[in-house]
Amino acid sequence: MTRLHKESSQRVTPPCEYFGTCGGCAMQHVSLVAQAAAKQRVLEDAFGHIAKLRPEVMFPPISGEPWGYRHRARLSARHVAKRAAC
Repeated sequence: MTRLHKESSQRVTPPCEYFGTCGGCAMQHVSLVAQAAAKQRVLEDAFGHIAKLRPEVMFPPISGEPWGYRHRARLSARHVAKRAAC
């Protein structure tokens, strides 16, 4: 059993009534500012460890309406052979 001993100052009430049961948005209990900061650190770490890149200037994250970005997109690509000229 997991117990919460002390809540973080960044903890918020998840806006979705299904939080914790559907598994979709795992960070809803974290403030939007803290979510953006955590995601930025993940990106910085990936650039540093994988690509061996360090930015000279770090710009603040771009954000829109709260929870307006929770959409999924599936993108695919396929090679289509060039058609012979008629």
